Amino acid sequence: MAPPVRPATSTDVARLSNVSRTTVSYILNDVPGKHISAATRERVLAAAEELGYTPHAAARALRAGRNQLVLALVPDWDMGPTFAAGMEALNRLLADRGYILVIHSHSDAVRSLTALWAEVRPAVVMVFGTLKEDHLKALRAAGITYTDARMYEYLSGISRLQAEHLWKNGHRTLGYLQPAHFVPREITSFRRAGAQQFCEDYGLKPLRESKLEYAVDAVRELEKSWFSGPEPVTGVMAHTDELAAFVRNASSIDFSSTGFSLIGTGDRPIAMLGITSVGFDFDKVAQFWAENALATLEGRDPETSQEFPGWVVQRETA
Repeated sequence: MAPPVRPATSTDVARLSNVSRTTVSYILNDVPGKHISAATRERVLAAAEELGYTPHAAARALRAGRNQLVLALVPDWDMGPTFAAGMEALNRLLADRGYILVIHSHSDAVRSLTALWAEVRPAVVMVFGTLKEDHLKALRAAGITYTDARMYEYLSGISRLQAEHLWKNGHRTLGYLQPAHFVPREITSFRRAGAQQFCEDYGLKPLRESKLEYAVDAVRELEKSWFSGPEPVTGVMAHTDELAAFVRNASSIDFSSTGFSLIGTGDRPIAMLGITSVGFDFDKVAQFWAENALATLEGRDPETSQEFPGWVVQRETA
């Protein structure tokens, strides 16, 4: 077996371009105030490209006082393709400004974060969700700047938009339906809070809430508890498009013509089967996140509009 190929070093670049290592460092790190000829600079850059050499990230960070990493600290959530699309757009926006996005999924173990700060020194940490006080203390003790991505505004905005659409269509008793399997409390609490606040703001009846197993019998029980009686729930806000599609398929109620309405979340492919849903402008969501991070780095207030970047895609169910 052939021996592993050794990565190129600044010594290799200096040898190939026939200059000192100090000169290589000045050129590759763009150190100001050094009088280096254009020919020498071109020769060193060509040698570095030929060898595939880039300065060590840790060394660059020491010289600059910080590195170009933006660390997204994400709880152990299953956010599905909607959240992934937002993070992809965030990655592009930060790259345009010269930053590298690193995503780290963490648990509640403080040790894991403390160990992380020993290995990674980001320019800023973006906190998605909430952190316990011990986590925040660990960040402050490490001298790392952090900013809140304000996921609660994004998540509560979804439910407010769902509730608003149902209200505009004449519904005054609304229900928030989530799957019975595990969904992180932070996600559901923000979603419920948005719907609850809308109901209070517009004088609607208190929000009804329920968890639903993916089983036909569970839908039958939901029909008895929500869709019958003197004050039935007439407008259903489903936690996901998948849950909305299941309810529509398993229920005996025709949500397109009986006075009952159903709206999902995410405008995922399954919503094309006739599910009214809330869609998002992922680029605007990412701009909101990126602006928070960049404003923190630059010591200024964010300039992003607070308007929720979503809309209702109306189909058959609402």
